[in-house]
Amino acid sequence: MYGSLGTPYFKFYDLRIATAITFAGQYAIQWIGNKLNIYLNNLLKTENEDYVIASDTDSAYLSLGKLVDQTIRTTKPNASTKEIIRFMDRICKEAIQPYIDKSYQELASYVNAYAQKMDMKREALCDVAIWTAKKRYILNVWDNEGVEYAKPEIKVSGLEVKKSSTPSSCRAKLEEAIELIV
Repeated sequence: MYGSLGTPYFKFYDLRIATAITFAGQYAIQWIGNKLNIYLNNLLKTENEDYVIASDTDSAYLSLGKLVDQTIRTTKPNASTKEIIRFMDRICKEAIQPYIDKSYQELASYVNAYAQKMDMKREALCDVAIWTAKKRYILNVWDNEGVEYAKPEIKVSGLEVKKSSTPSSCRAKLEEAIELIV
């Protein structure tokens, strides 16, 4: 709706409503980012640590390295990557997801929303993530939306390896380079 309402050629053009949509989205993602940082700082007994390493319109990327170090790595120092990914999946299902749902219900109450419509689900669990800029990243994905991979898949977003303007021969070499980097 934002795009339509923000276009002067649209019958129901209203820049005020388009702006309200943008601000509401920004507020909602900042709300959950702040809540997740509070939650993880309390859980891990840290102060003012930023566990939300990136966020976007509908996403918050968390660093769970300290959580892994303080839990599974202390009880099982030689845990495999798959075991760690399964542990993170369990923590996301049993603790983080319910907390996100509760936090968005708090937001709905705070803004006196007609109904709570914010919904966030866990997407990718990775052992390596590299950001070069906003919306430009590489993820080494072991589990995507509950589907565990035998071998990790590399997800690339916004980088030259994905751009059609990059020659195909260069794209192939860039993909090889990304595999080496990850």
